[in-house]
Amino acid sequence: VSAHGVVTQITNGEGKVYNGWDTNYQYYNPVPKVAAWKAGGYGHGPITGESYAKADIVCHEDAEAAPIYLDAAAGSKLSVVWGSPGQTSGWPTSHHGPIITYLAPCGGPDATGDCTTAKVGDLSFTKVDAQGLITPGDVDAQVWATDKLIENNSTTVTIPSALKAGNYVMRHEIIGLHAAGEENGAQNYPQCFNVKVSGSGAKTLDNGVKGTALYKPADKGLVFNIYADVESYPIPGPALWESAD
Repeated sequence: VSAHGVVTQITNGEGKVYNGWDTNYQYYNPVPKVAAWKAGGYGHGPITGESYAKADIVCHEDAEAAPIYLDAAAGSKLSVVWGSPGQTSGWPTSHHGPIITYLAPCGGPDATGDCTTAKVGDLSFTKVDAQGLITPGDVDAQVWATDKLIENNSTTVTIPSALKAGNYVMRHEIIGLHAAGEENGAQNYPQCFNVKVSGSGAKTLDNGVKGTALYKPADKGLVFNIYADVESYPIPGPALWESAD
């Protein structure tokens, strides 16, 4: 059985808590308004290499834009909690790997568009935060971003201080490498949120990549044996934004 993971909540720099998409919400009337994008089905299984060129990799299966925004000041930190639906435990300990965050401006680089009506195919993503292998070594010595997530019960994402205020879709993702020794073995868990960024930053995200072009199944960081002695890890996807904090 594949383990499952979703973002259960995000706390912004002011201490305001925003809920993630709960797969049971689809049965509520009315459906609760959250800043997390809706994901169809159970919404918490992995997306694998066979789907890297398909819409599912962007914001998970059958994703639909969130009706509201999470507020975040440029330069602030978001605290992100991951969990497994129906379980009290957080992220599964065996699912070692990187935690990567991208932002896509809505309506073009000036980010003045409406994310609540965005479609996954319209969005161009820039990597703004990435954590991978923290401590190298053999499988017992390795410390990954996911291990820190488990230890701290949350992970931290920094909204770049240079970023222009506006409306963005944040694509926050864990990639589980526990079965990544062969192609299509890596497990991607993408989660999307609408984020309204405030502040006096002036830089726009001009060179984003469509979600369906972020990864190829044979990329070095996606075919990777964590059970060997590992000295370094190449975080997959496009380069980190030059103005990331």
